[in-house]
Amino acid sequence: MMRMPVNLHFVSLIFLVTFKTVSSDIQPISITVQEGNSVTLNTTEKAQFHDFLWIKNNLDNIVLYDSKIENIYPSYKNRVDFNKQTLSITIKNMQKTDSGLYTAKASGKIDNIIGLYNLTVVGTSSHGSTTESLSLTWITFLFLLCAVMHFFI
Repeated sequence: MMRMPVNLHFVSLIFLVTFKTVSSDIQPISITVQEGNSVTLNTTEKAQFHDFLWIKNNLDNIVLYDSKIENIYPSYKNRVDFNKQTLSITIKNMQKTDSGLYTAKASGKIDNIIGLYNLTVVGTSSHGSTTESLSLTWITFLFLLCAVMHFFI
Protein backbone atom coordinates (compact mmCIF):
# COMPACT_ATOMS: atom_id res chain seq x y z
CA MET A 1 0.00 0.00 0.00
CA MET A 2 2.93 2.34 0.60
CA ARG A 3 4.20 2.00 -2.98
CA MET A 4 1.21 3.85 -4.45
CA PRO A 5 2.25 7.37 -3.26
CA VAL A 6 5.80 6.76 -4.51
CA ASN A 7 4.48 5.81 -7.96
CA LEU A 8 2.21 8.85 -8.06
CA HIS A 9 5.14 11.04 -7.04
CA PHE A 10 7.24 9.52 -9.83
CA VAL A 11 4.46 10.07 -12.38
CA SER A 12 4.05 13.68 -11.21
CA LEU A 13 7.78 14.27 -11.56
CA ILE A 14 7.79 12.90 -15.11
CA PHE A 15 4.78 15.07 -15.95
CA LEU A 16 6.58 18.19 -14.69
CA VAL A 17 9.75 17.40 -16.61
CA THR A 18 7.89 16.57 -19.83
CA PHE A 19 5.56 19.57 -19.79
CA LYS A 20 7.85 22.35 -18.69
CA THR A 21 6.19 25.27 -20.50
CA VAL A 22 5.15 28.06 -18.17
CA SER A 23 1.99 29.71 -19.41
CA SER A 24 1.18 31.89 -16.38
CA ASP A 25 -2.41 32.05 -17.66
CA ILE A 26 -1.52 34.65 -20.26
CA GLN A 27 -4.55 35.77 -22.25
CA PRO A 28 -4.21 36.58 -25.95
CA ILE A 29 -4.38 40.21 -27.00
CA SER A 30 -6.93 40.59 -29.82
CA ILE A 31 -5.88 42.70 -32.80
CA THR A 32 -7.80 43.40 -36.00
CA VAL A 33 -5.87 44.66 -39.01
CA GLN A 34 -7.01 45.51 -42.52
CA GLU A 35 -5.80 43.41 -45.43
CA GLY A 36 -2.67 44.90 -47.04
CA ASN A 37 -1.58 46.75 -43.88
CA SER A 38 1.26 45.90 -41.49
CA VAL A 39 1.11 44.91 -37.83
CA THR A 40 3.77 44.79 -35.11
CA LEU A 41 3.56 42.13 -32.40
CA ASN A 42 5.57 42.83 -29.24
CA THR A 43 6.59 40.62 -26.37
CA THR A 44 4.78 41.41 -23.13
CA GLU A 45 7.66 40.62 -20.76
CA LYS A 46 11.40 39.97 -20.68
CA ALA A 47 12.78 36.46 -20.24
CA GLN A 48 16.12 34.67 -20.33
CA PHE A 49 16.34 32.22 -23.22
CA HIS A 50 18.58 29.98 -25.27
CA ASP A 51 16.17 30.03 -28.20
CA PHE A 52 13.35 32.42 -29.00
CA LEU A 53 10.49 31.59 -31.36
CA TRP A 54 7.52 33.36 -32.93
CA ILE A 55 4.98 30.78 -34.06
CA LYS A 56 1.51 30.93 -35.67
CA ASN A 57 -1.30 28.58 -34.58
CA ASN A 58 1.28 26.40 -32.77
CA LEU A 59 2.23 24.99 -36.20
CA ASP A 60 3.96 27.52 -38.45
CA ASN A 61 7.34 28.81 -37.31
CA ILE A 62 7.90 32.44 -38.23
CA VAL A 63 11.21 33.40 -36.59
CA LEU A 64 13.77 31.39 -34.61
CA TYR A 65 16.46 33.39 -32.78
CA ASP A 66 19.29 32.09 -30.59
CA SER A 67 20.81 35.41 -29.39
CA LYS A 68 23.19 35.46 -32.36
CA ILE A 69 21.46 34.22 -35.48
CA GLU A 70 17.92 34.92 -36.60
CA ASN A 71 16.17 32.54 -38.94
CA ILE A 72 13.06 33.85 -40.68
CA TYR A 73 11.23 30.88 -42.16
CA PRO A 74 10.75 30.80 -45.97
CA SER A 75 7.00 31.46 -46.05
CA TYR A 76 7.60 34.75 -44.15
CA LYS A 77 10.99 35.68 -45.68
CA ASN A 78 10.10 38.96 -47.41
CA ARG A 79 7.11 39.88 -45.24
CA VAL A 80 8.50 39.83 -41.69
CA ASP A 81 10.95 42.14 -39.94
CA PHE A 82 12.40 40.88 -36.64
CA ASN A 83 13.74 43.29 -34.00
CA LYS A 84 16.52 41.60 -31.99
CA GLN A 85 16.39 44.20 -29.19
CA THR A 86 12.64 44.08 -28.50
CA LEU A 87 12.01 40.58 -29.96
CA SER A 88 9.02 42.03 -31.83
CA ILE A 89 7.96 41.10 -35.34
CA THR A 90 6.37 43.29 -37.98
CA ILE A 91 4.32 41.42 -40.55
CA LYS A 92 3.82 43.37 -43.78
CA ASN A 93 1.10 43.11 -46.44
CA MET A 94 -1.32 41.22 -44.20
CA GLN A 95 -3.64 38.72 -45.90
CA LYS A 96 -6.77 37.01 -44.57
CA THR A 97 -4.77 33.77 -44.33
CA ASP A 98 -2.54 35.52 -41.76
CA SER A 99 -5.40 35.45 -39.22
CA GLY A 100 -4.61 33.22 -36.25
CA LEU A 101 -2.96 32.85 -32.86
CA TYR A 102 0.60 34.21 -32.67
CA THR A 103 2.83 33.07 -29.79
CA ALA A 104 6.23 34.36 -28.67
CA LYS A 105 8.09 31.63 -26.78
CA ALA A 106 11.38 31.97 -24.90
CA SER A 107 13.02 28.56 -24.39
CA GLY A 108 15.65 27.88 -21.78
CA LYS A 109 15.55 25.80 -18.61
CA ILE A 110 11.82 26.35 -18.87
CA ASP A 111 9.72 27.60 -21.76
CA ASN A 112 7.98 30.94 -21.21
CA ILE A 113 5.22 32.36 -23.35
CA ILE A 114 6.01 36.08 -23.44
CA GLY A 115 3.59 37.21 -26.12
CA LEU A 116 0.21 35.94 -27.28
CA TYR A 117 -1.93 37.59 -29.95
CA ASN A 118 -5.20 36.61 -31.60
CA LEU A 119 -4.89 38.36 -34.95
CA THR A 120 -7.82 38.87 -37.33
CA VAL A 121 -7.29 40.22 -40.84
CA VAL A 122 -10.35 41.82 -42.44
CA GLY A 123 -10.82 42.51 -46.14
CA THR A 124 -10.88 45.89 -47.78
CA SER A 125 -14.03 47.31 -49.32
CA SER A 126 -13.86 48.13 -53.02
CA HIS A 127 -16.83 50.52 -52.89
CA GLY A 128 -15.82 53.01 -50.20
CA SER A 129 -17.89 53.68 -47.14
CA THR A 130 -21.63 54.31 -47.06
CA THR A 131 -21.04 57.73 -45.48
CA GLU A 132 -18.77 58.79 -48.36
CA SER A 133 -21.37 57.64 -50.91
CA LEU A 134 -24.17 59.55 -49.17
CA SER A 135 -22.06 62.70 -48.90
CA LEU A 136 -21.22 62.58 -52.60
CA THR A 137 -24.91 62.08 -53.45
CA TRP A 138 -25.93 65.11 -51.36
CA ILE A 139 -23.18 67.28 -52.86
CA THR A 140 -24.27 66.31 -56.38
CA PHE A 141 -27.92 67.01 -55.52
CA LEU A 142 -27.13 70.45 -54.04
CA PHE A 143 -24.95 71.35 -57.03
CA LEU A 144 -27.74 70.48 -59.46
CA LEU A 145 -30.31 72.33 -57.33
CA CYS A 146 -28.16 75.48 -57.34
CA ALA A 147 -27.68 75.21 -61.12
CA VAL A 148 -31.42 74.89 -61.72
CA MET A 149 -32.23 77.79 -59.37
CA HIS A 150 -29.58 79.95 -61.04
CA PHE A 151 -31.16 79.16 -64.42
CA PHE A 152 -34.55 80.50 -63.26
CA ILE A 153 -33.21 83.65 -61.63
